Amino acid sequence: MAFARTLRTKLGLRRKKPLPKFASVGRRTYGVNPGMIFGCAEHAELKIGAFCSIGNEVLFMCRANHPTSLVSTYPFKVKMTKEVPTEADLLLNGNLLADRQRRLDRAPRHHYARHRNR
Repeated sequence: MAFARTLRTKLGLRRKKPLPKFASVGRRTYGVNPGMIFGCAEHAELKIGAFCSIGNEVLFMCRANHPTSLVSTYPFKVKMTKEVPTEADLLLNGNLLADRQRRLDRAPRHHYARHRNR
């Protein structure tokens, strides 16, 4: 049954759902579908490089806004001062393997590279 579904998609008889407007995927990257991408916007883009393998339970949270450079990832600044942190893009470099229920949040000024389960 899955073979027939794949064949219909490849022949153009069944269309894939398009990715969100501000999400881009590099060449030969597979496993990405629109259901795993949340919060893509103009100032919080998702860019996945070439030759990446993405598992079926991976979530891309483009607007997570968790400060990873502090002691805690709790958003104290937002709760106390009502100041929302600046947004940045979620960038995944090429040759990446992400599998088994990974949740990739956006962290300001950080790039994920070779994110592997151990």
